[in-house]
Amino acid sequence: QPERVMKLPPVSIICAMTLTGVIGNKGAMPWRLRRDMKRFRKLTTPSAVVMGPKTYQSIGKPLRDRLNIVLTTNRDYKAGADLLVAHDARQALELAAIRNFYDFYVLGGATVYTSFLPLAEHLFITYVKGEVEGDTYFPHWDRSEWHPVWEETEWKQEAGDTFPTRFAEFGRIVRT
Repeated sequence: QPERVMKLPPVSIICAMTLTGVIGNKGAMPWRLRRDMKRFRKLTTPSAVVMGPKTYQSIGKPLRDRLNIVLTTNRDYKAGADLLVAHDARQALELAAIRNFYDFYVLGGATVYTSFLPLAEHLFITYVKGEVEGDTYFPHWDRSEWHPVWEETEWKQEAGDTFPTRFAEFGRIVRT
């Protein structure tokens, strides 16, 4: 009997960042973006989501209607109810796969983005237009490895947004 190989879900990274790559400041997002939150909810529900402990702490509770996974090297990390813990990227993907989740989103922070960037097939980016103080940056990504799937050309700011935003989606270029 041939060994059954577990099919891991494709990895999508979802992130809001300034044009200089700022994603956070002092453990929090340096903006309020209702427009981005609506897109985030629409894209990630229902799916598996993975985040680092600081990102989870900044959210404060598991995200509804999603499989919540915290990625940490801390073997003593205590997960609450409705929260799974993984200690490396592959384990996080396996936790999603064995529960039949076919969509997998990486929510941050910087260290978790760095772990998954080489595995990612899609980047969902919300560009934030504004001078924002930050101490956490999205990892370097080589634009030549990605093609734009679609990108908004106009900056948009809705009620409840502290800055204008522009949505973009990139797909990894598969080289043969």
